[in-house]
Amino acid sequence: MAERRGLAAHSSMKQRIRKALKAIPECSMSSLNQKVDWTPSKVNVNFGQYKKTSHWYANISWTPLNETYGNWSGIVVKLTVKNAHPILKGVYPSSCSQHPKNQTFLQVNLSSYGYLFPDVIYLRILALPYSPKEDISDVLSFKPPVPTSSSLVNQTTAGSNKVMKYMSSSVGIVAGVLAVVLAGVCHKTFTRICLQHRGSRYSRPSGDIEPENHEVFIIFNGDDNEWVKDELLPLLEGQHGFKCRVHYRDFRAGGVIYELMSDSISKSYKNVVVYSRNFLKSGFCDFELNQAKHRLLRKNDDSLVIIRKDDVDLRSLPEDLRERSVIDYGSNHEKPHWERKLIEFLKKPNKNRHESQIQ
Repeated sequence: MAERRGLAAHSSMKQRIRKALKAIPECSMSSLNQKVDWTPSKVNVNFGQYKKTSHWYANISWTPLNETYGNWSGIVVKLTVKNAHPILKGVYPSSCSQHPKNQTFLQVNLSSYGYLFPDVIYLRILALPYSPKEDISDVLSFKPPVPTSSSLVNQTTAGSNKVMKYMSSSVGIVAGVLAVVLAGVCHKTFTRICLQHRGSRYSRPSGDIEPENHEVFIIFNGDDNEWVKDELLPLLEGQHGFKCRVHYRDFRAGGVIYELMSDSISKSYKNVVVYSRNFLKSGFCDFELNQAKHRLLRKNDDSLVIIRKDDVDLRSLPEDLRERSVIDYGSNHEKPHWERKLIEFLKKPNKNRHESQIQ
């Protein structure tokens, strides 16, 4: 009986995947009449690898959209895959597919877009029609968990879509666990050396290259735009004469968004992250933070400072950055000093001037 139920479930999964893969190849154009975008309340992504290949796929599922939203006719799934090994070097173009309104599942061959495990993917799932605006707060980021042994990796046969579990030998499990433990220890040690010891030196390495300009690039979620315009920009540009770069004002029209982000982060004098609860909702913000982190580790130029705007949990920062201090605007005790600390950091490029230590 149990075997029969298992076969039935397997058959149901095959039918579900087969149905999900039937998509209209090109997305409908956005509608100028649509002012509000409707998105699912929850999106889940599971990563897997096709059997006997190096190709990866993603099983994407989402909650049904509410029928009361209005006159909507289908689902649009926009996907962006980036190739970031070992340092971020670019992002592959987005793909877009259109699906029936009752569909809640999709399987995508990520490797066909240049995906390399364990990179991040970015998703935007919308109801049709959708507005012309590209609201970055709707973009979700997903990253696969790195398994401690190959026995945890799901593998699917390309063509037959059969889901299988690869069971590694006991020797492989032990070797995998030891490798992960050793890699973790080495990585943490390396991070401490880069961010604390090397970062505290006052002179640049002889081979380091000065930034191409003296702009301060501000990384933030659009929902924090009012604070940036009313508090941060007047302080930096109005009171202290810094030249700041913000996406809504300074990005070149018609440019590729990810290329503009990458260029701004790599060429700016400093990168200032406005870290908040809103920040965590954005895939674009996650992308920018990781780019800024990679520049910091690669160049050891003390180019990144994080301002905690509200009570967001600092443990949600990338592990490589949890050892660094932040400017804690969200703390009543430290808020009176945030302006002075930020200006001191921006005016001293060769010295680590972060002040508020993460607990």
